[in-house]
Amino acid sequence: MVSFYLIRHGESKDNLKSIWAGSRDAPLTNHGMNQAKALASSLSHIAFASIHSSPLQRTMGTAEALQSMQTIPVPQIIPSKLLQERAFGDAEGQPYTSKFTKGKTHEWHYEQGIYPSLKSRNARFPGNTSESVNDVRARAKRVVDELLLPYVWDTARNNQEEVIHVAITSHGIFLTELVAELLNRGGKSSMVPVPFLRNTGWHRIDVNIEGKRTGQLISLDEGEQPKLVVQAIARGQDEHLKGLVRQKGGVGSIAHDRKQQDIRGFFGK
Repeated sequence: MVSFYLIRHGESKDNLKSIWAGSRDAPLTNHGMNQAKALASSLSHIAFASIHSSPLQRTMGTAEALQSMQTIPVPQIIPSKLLQERAFGDAEGQPYTSKFTKGKTHEWHYEQGIYPSLKSRNARFPGNTSESVNDVRARAKRVVDELLLPYVWDTARNNQEEVIHVAITSHGIFLTELVAELLNRGGKSSMVPVPFLRNTGWHRIDVNIEGKRTGQLISLDEGEQPKLVVQAIARGQDEHLKGLVRQKGGVGSIAHDRKQQDIRGFFGK
């Protein structure tokens, strides 16, 4: 069996603004890094086989904090653009709003620099890079097939009895679609409500091959994909944030300086 921990990144500079952030590469704030450290400490008893991460700063910083609290053998961080947040095209960096002026078209709003939230799963903002929710779901399907299920197949082929733990650090919208896709693979309805994660919140999804018993050897032909048992063991976990207070004087909202942290580590401070 494989346990996947789907983790949202710590607070970023863009999280402090009411904007369409999407694929913008905003860094963690100091408070966001403290959230990531609290997360890492709370999960330090779990030996992750690997950590898959979106390559954006806010997710990589969270993944590195998680990695720093792991014991030997330290898991590798594996970046993948497939794990990035939904891209909002021309709307990125623009103010977020849900207000839509009656009698006006979407195009009229865009000409005014207004980007109201989209209602349809097929809708996209203008811009070559823009994605719909269904586009994000398509990426989630690729992540399941290309990044996650190989762990399940390998575990079965190698007759591993112990549970394999894999961490994924990504983004709120993407993780919502990824959880729905995983549940769908187990025959569960993709419409099952999935709570939106707070910064550094996480879900745990367990995946196993249907009917496989402990110690049973499974022979899989190339390309064969047997039925899966998928269980949502934990949703919206964020107990590690209890008691965590933002640094005063605006310090907590400043972009976290990773180089400064490296210098302090070098001098043992």
